[in-house]
Amino acid sequence: IVDTLLLLTLKKPRRSVERTYVKHANVWHKFLYNGGILESGEHSTMENDIWPLHWTIRLKEESEQMAAVKENLKEMNSLATKLKTMSEVTCKLCNVVLYTVPEVRLHIVSKVHTDKVEATIPDGTPGCLGRSSVI
Repeated sequence: IVDTLLLLTLKKPRRSVERTYVKHANVWHKFLYNGGILESGEHSTMENDIWPLHWTIRLKEESEQMAAVKENLKEMNSLATKLKTMSEVTCKLCNVVLYTVPEVRLHIVSKVHTDKVEATIPDGTPGCLGRSSVI
């Protein structure tokens, strides 16, 4: 019985697993989230702590303004990469009003905009595309 169940399990069709890209997979102390690594025992004084000696990630709260800027950047990148009709878009990071898709594309790759993105948004933030994403 065990042999037949084992063979049935091995021959069962499996679902494919989609591969995902992890930006800092081979770099120590880098992760996708905006935060910092807690040392073991630093914040493990809680009563019901399951793993008190394991290192954990302390996530930093994101302000509503920064979330709005990131959402605006994602919207501008989607406008620049796809052919959509638009009325007008304001870059909340640079306070520039853009009226056409080519203007959005030129603004996204401009030196002023990319410098502001690099200065205000930490490296590794998913969805905030830089200079090479549009070209």
